[in-house]
Amino acid sequence: MTLNNPYRLFNIPFNPCEICQDNTNKIERDFFMDITTKCRLLANPKIAYNLNKTMILYSQICNFISDYVFNNLEKCEKQNFNYKKLQNKIYNKTRKNFPMASSQIIIRAFADVCTSYKSQKSNLENKNYKIEKQNEWLLKQNKELKPLKTISKCEFKKTSAVSYDTRLLSIKIDKLGFYIASIWTINGRIKKIPLHLSEKQKRLFKKLKMQGKLVYRNKKFLLNLPYEVKVPKMKKVKEYIGVDMGQVNVAVDSDGVFYEERVKNLFNKIEKVRKLKRRLQECGTKSAKKHLKKLNNAERIIKKEINHIISRMLINKAKGTSKGIIIEDLKRIMEETVAFKNFNKSIKEKLYKWAFAELGGFINYKGLMEGIEVCKKNARNTSIKCNECGHIDKGNRNSQSNFKCLKCGHIANADLNAARNISEPIEIKSTNYEGKRKN
Repeated sequence: MTLNNPYRLFNIPFNPCEICQDNTNKIERDFFMDITTKCRLLANPKIAYNLNKTMILYSQICNFISDYVFNNLEKCEKQNFNYKKLQNKIYNKTRKNFPMASSQIIIRAFADVCTSYKSQKSNLENKNYKIEKQNEWLLKQNKELKPLKTISKCEFKKTSAVSYDTRLLSIKIDKLGFYIASIWTINGRIKKIPLHLSEKQKRLFKKLKMQGKLVYRNKKFLLNLPYEVKVPKMKKVKEYIGVDMGQVNVAVDSDGVFYEERVKNLFNKIEKVRKLKRRLQECGTKSAKKHLKKLNNAERIIKKEINHIISRMLINKAKGTSKGIIIEDLKRIMEETVAFKNFNKSIKEKLYKWAFAELGGFINYKGLMEGIEVCKKNARNTSIKCNECGHIDKGNRNSQSNFKCLKCGHIANADLNAARNISEPIEIKSTNYEGKRKN
């Protein structure tokens, strides 16, 4: 039986066995999480043309709905951008303006527009928190304060992803054993589109949900399809591995393992890509610009691979030692590091460009799949607290890498000391109940 976790609404650690209990019997229910996989559509020029036209139509519908939401922002915000209430107001008007679109694709557009405004609202809360922190410093310096950011109009590009559900998309196996997709387009439903699946995806075919998003990347059409994975029972642990994520070392654990050293070859690749980009930008020729387009997502792909490798290493270690994992809550990492103005360019580049939230998300969902508890801990004072005596002083950390306690004289690497402070299970909250994670 597939259920959503009711504990997700509250700040309660996730344990599937404790969901449904009464005074006499314990009822265990199975819990599932969704993971998204990418499948490539092998579209010929005619099919690609129809899919491209469908994407353009979908973006136009989304922009039409977005115009109404932005013009009536206060009303929609009070209703928490509820797509059903919005649908009741302007569905008929949208249907008249776009007669080529089916009713179901318009309904999916309403849902996408509302989710984009919701996500923008939550992101603005974090950005405004940063501006408020900066304004506190500017006020002391008697300088002009920065204005807080407000919700802006959500605009959808021509190649924006198209949401499909079971009424608009289906995948089957033909008589020859090939996987074929049937997709709604602007010129009607196109059947028998060949679909390329890996061996792993073929094994998971029965678990695939016939809903997802049509995406256009690097002149290829992809289907992002979710599939269900059963969540095992959470293992009870007494000890935890603390993980410090920082500016110089991306991840250091409390046992003294520096994970950046284990994937140094990939970090060297990132530096090579950056140097090549700089040379091509300086060159400025047509061929250089073409080459730059090819390298557009190269750095991002390598970083994602690094995050996958580091997260897998940590989960395997926790599984082998029967321990849980505690990571830093780096929600305010940009605000907390305002004081470190003397960082050089390379460290600042890593701080502002590295996807710490992605690394935490990978650790979270992989831990959930293995039944390993993953918790978050407030990063406050972890870098300036002595792990031996507990003395907290800013003078303990005289540089980025060196830590020396002013009270007991304990000397250690600063990141390692922070990781050991994080490993102490005090003021932690479980993150395993936080909903779905993307692969």
